[in-house]
Amino acid sequence: MADLNMYPNLMKRLQIARPPATTVLSPQPKPEVPKAQVAGDTLEVQSGVSHPVNKPSVISMPSPNFGSRPGGASDISAIVLHHTASGSVSAAQNIGRYFQNPDAEVSAHYTIGKDGAIVQSVQDGKRAWHAGESTFQGRGDVNDYSLGIEIVNAGDNRDAYTDAQYSALIDLCAWMVKTYNVPLERITGHRDICIPKGRKTDPSDNFDWDRVKKGVTARLAGQMPASAPSVDPDDRAGDNLAKGTSGPRVKQLQADLRTLGYFTYKEDTGTFADITHASVKKFQSEHGLDVDGVVGPKTSAAIAGALKNKSGSPSTAAAAKSSYTVVSGDTLFAIARRLLGDGTRWREIYSLNQDILKDPNKIFPGQTLKLP
Repeated sequence: MADLNMYPNLMKRLQIARPPATTVLSPQPKPEVPKAQVAGDTLEVQSGVSHPVNKPSVISMPSPNFGSRPGGASDISAIVLHHTASGSVSAAQNIGRYFQNPDAEVSAHYTIGKDGAIVQSVQDGKRAWHAGESTFQGRGDVNDYSLGIEIVNAGDNRDAYTDAQYSALIDLCAWMVKTYNVPLERITGHRDICIPKGRKTDPSDNFDWDRVKKGVTARLAGQMPASAPSVDPDDRAGDNLAKGTSGPRVKQLQADLRTLGYFTYKEDTGTFADITHASVKKFQSEHGLDVDGVVGPKTSAAIAGALKNKSGSPSTAAAAKSSYTVVSGDTLFAIARRLLGDGTRWREIYSLNQDILKDPNKIFPGQTLKLP
């Protein structure tokens, strides 16, 4: 369980202590727009935007701190930006882990780290606890109908928001605007909705609102490509696996650790919990790595190397089949690093799949890729 004293400024700033859900008597009607199915909820799609605006890759770290939206997902009509006030070096995953503590009684839908990694803590259709006592354009209880985005920043008006953060924020907000039919003028800050006025200061004075709104406008108009490169060998934190993450990549990690004798649970669950965490730490300890339980570039490469030494092949995943099905959050670089033991081999995957991949920066869940 996370230490409640880890982020005292964040706790103090949000001050929401599990706000109760309220009853929406008569939310203002929205114009009729096309419908789309997203995460099980019927959601509205911004009309007049014909080109694709895809949701950026996110790291799923589910928080228990949420409630139901009184008006349902179709009532989403505002986006609220915050800064974490937790120090400039905190990774988005650190905030995500904090939000996973039920005793914290705080959450936001998304957190954007300094490196542009995006953590999702609460599903969009649910009511996160980020706004506290608030009102926006004549309507109270902003948590009921808003999406909350935390941006990692000290909040001291000096700590700079990074280019990677602005790019990720623009991508995420553009997708929200399109998906939920949120007018651009309804992207707002916590400082502008809090009660009483002056109770909050986020995002801080050095946040560039003009850059964000112009960026979102350009993104929706098709004048600005999605920012996060799929082949960037930077190894963004978004490629890391850590406690609280889940999905096919975690399941493959468990299978690889089982092959190496480190993961002994009865099945590969796909959920990175205590047993997987302990297995990773044991592997790291025995291979001279930093023992933090996080599968980043060095640990991932070490696992691939150990598998190669054990079986004579780059990895059990690549040896077992000559193809791979893309899942949410994948990049060509991450796939190459995980399955071939070297992220720079993404070019080989791209070369083999040019019949379906026109741009190495654009791969989509469900695509089946041939492996070298």
